[in-house]
This record gives sequence, C-alpha cells and structure tokens, in this order.
Amino acid sequence: MPKQTEKKTISEAQLKSELFKLFNKGKTGKTDLYGLLRTKAKLGRDRYFKAYDLAYAEWQKTQEQANIEQSIENGKELLKSGLKSKIERQLQLQAMLEPEYRHEEIIGVDVKSGKVIRAMRPLNPTEIKNIHSELSKMDGSYAPAKIDAEIRDLRPLFGDVDELLKE
Repeated sequence: MPKQTEKKTISEAQLKSELFKLFNKGKTGKTDLYGLLRTKAKLGRDRYFKAYDLAYAEWQKTQEQANIEQSIENGKELLKSGLKSKIERQLQLQAMLEPEYRHEEIIGVDVKSGKVIRAMRPLNPTEIKNIHSELSKMDGSYAPAKIDAEIRDLRPLFGDVDELLKE
C-alpha cells in the first residue's frame, strides 16, 4: 500500500496568490480551481469559496483599473501624435509657399527605356491659392464668429388685436 503524505494547510495569503496566478492564466472556474488547489493543499470547501469570491472581486477591480489606465495612456499618445501631425502639416504647407520650392511632376514616359520622365516646376497660382486656403482653414479663419445676441419676444409690446384690421 502506498504511503500517503500529509497535505499542508494553505494560508489566506498563499491561497489568494495562487488564485491570482490561475486567474491570470485564464482559469476562473470556481469548482475547477477548488479541485485543482485541493490536490496541492489541505483546503476546506467553505473557506475556499469565501476566499475565491473575495480574490475574484479584487482581481476584477485590478484588471478594470489596468484597462482604464491603459486607455488613458493610449488617449494621451493619440492626442500628442494628433497635435504634432497638425503642426507638421502646417509647417510642410508653409514650406511649399517659399519661392524656391519646386514640385516634381511626371511629364511623360520614355518609350524605349520604359522610364518615367520627371521635371521640377514651380507651383502655379491656383495651387498657391489652395495652400493659403488650407492654412486658413487649419487656423480657423473660416469659423463662424460667435456673437452675443439677445432675442426678445415682441408680442407683449403689441396687443393681440390688430387695430388697423379691426375696421
């Protein structure tokens, strides 16, 4: 007959630690985990279920907090990159308005070699106007002006009966 070894009792802290390890592995089945932990240590059913409920609630709160913090960090990074890209676009458009700026244009294809023929040319007036327009839009120049206006109802000043139409 094989000799049975005496199982040691697991402390509350050790039980919580083991449960967290199992939760992080994706194992959250209450009775499955009880069977697994019971093979390793001496563990009462009532004590385990109470510890499981507390540990699972704490683990969920920890996971939710981590998700919230990650979302905040992602939002900050997106905001930084968004602001940076807007400034970079404005600087690029402003650089295109410099007199020495040249635009590369395809003017044809060499039939014999199959190579594309490109030429550098200055921007035409329509392109310059469009760049100025885009910069003004980015700056908010076309945004409607906010005006403080008070609208009063004029009906109380005049009676309900029209004196001219009364006759």
